[in-house]
Amino acid sequence: TVASVFILFLSLNTFSQISYVSAGTGPAAWNVATSWTPNGIPGTNDDVTISSGHTITIPSLQYCNNLTVDGTIQWTANVGVLAKGNYILTGNELGIGKLQFNTPGTTLSVTGATSNSVAYTFNNTRTILAGSIISKTSSNTTVAAGRTLTNLGTFTCGATVTYTGSTFINGANATLI
Repeated sequence: TVASVFILFLSLNTFSQISYVSAGTGPAAWNVATSWTPNGIPGTNDDVTISSGHTITIPSLQYCNNLTVDGTIQWTANVGVLAKGNYILTGNELGIGKLQFNTPGTTLSVTGATSNSVAYTFNNTRTILAGSIISKTSSNTTVAAGRTLTNLGTFTCGATVTYTGSTFINGANATLI
């Protein structure tokens, strides 16, 4: 029936996942299909990798699952990137914006250069892995109500906003400044 075909179509679009890799040195905008291989714009369920030597700019709100930045992610407007999965940064964050983490049980591995002005918002329980070095001295770090942020690395923040029932755990051998 038509209803069955429509439901099948919605489920395929909702659960499909594509792995996008930056297509060139750029800078290239996230929301432009030719910025990526395969050609297209990453969505909520898609994994994104910005390759070493490549720059992807963020001119408007964007979504992804796992986000790996070996090159440069550069905010050109004070907007957000909503990441459902793991965040791996070995490259650079630049600009003023927001990085929002929305799925529980995922991790941050940050050994690249963070932007002091990109605010992190933890809407679900997350772990910052050992060896990570995060500096957020010019932005707020937010831990949502009832969520836990566990730091196993080095975390420097200018201000932390926490809500009822949120918890910040600084693990053994971790540093919080």
